Amino acid sequence: MVAQIFEREEFLKASGMTEERLSEWERDGVFRPAGYTEGKIPFYDQASVEELPKVQALFDFGYSSDEVRKIRKKVGLPEEKKSKNGKSNKFLSVGELADRTGVSIRTIKYWEEKGIIDSEVRSEGGFRLYPSGFVTVCKLIRGLQEFGLKLDEIRPFVEMFGTIVKLEKEPEAYTPEEIVKLAPEMTEKISAIEKKARSFKESAVEWENYAEGAKKKLASFRSHAEKVLRKKAKEAEESQELQISSTEPQKD
Repeated sequence: MVAQIFEREEFLKASGMTEERLSEWERDGVFRPAGYTEGKIPFYDQASVEELPKVQALFDFGYSSDEVRKIRKKVGLPEEKKSKNGKSNKFLSVGELADRTGVSIRTIKYWEEKGIIDSEVRSEGGFRLYPSGFVTVCKLIRGLQEFGLKLDEIRPFVEMFGTIVKLEKEPEAYTPEEIVKLAPEMTEKISAIEKKARSFKESAVEWENYAEGAKKKLASFRSHAEKVLRKKAKEAEESQELQISSTEPQKD
């Protein structure tokens, strides 16, 4: 399920806050965004909207900004969203994901259109965020494409990777019975990829050997051709000198 997020302008509209007051609250540390991308772009969620009146109520009771900040700290309001295992969720914008993986923004969006990947949080305006783990996912997809797999063939492997990540973050998400059933199936899929990887590696080695031999042959062809050209140039020069010599007047 895709979580709803708000960009700053969307959040201001949804919450009824003014830019001036939001900036002041954030500057004073009494309110913070739901999180930031690794590029330091803030984003907000529905919990952020619901939190605003609680903060305002503290001001209405006569507390100062410093006191509100201390109250927030005391009651343990989170500064960023955390997963069930207590680890902070790191998110990337599509541009940041592209920079980290070497995959173009256009390709990432195409993969999402085809259902290969899916952003976990997005705004109504189309601003999307991806978990930092998607760096590995994108590299996996690109690698599988290099093995000759089509996107439809890659989809099950991406889903499998997602299952492994989920098991790592939330072990309780699957029952022991489900894990016992899933593990052999996923192991078989991984073995199939290993087989393709070995085949790809063998083909790569064969190509490298052929390429190396081809380059040596081309170097030899070029060297021979250059010798022929030098010989022709020398013969032409000598012929020209003979012609000049034969046309010069004879001395008595």
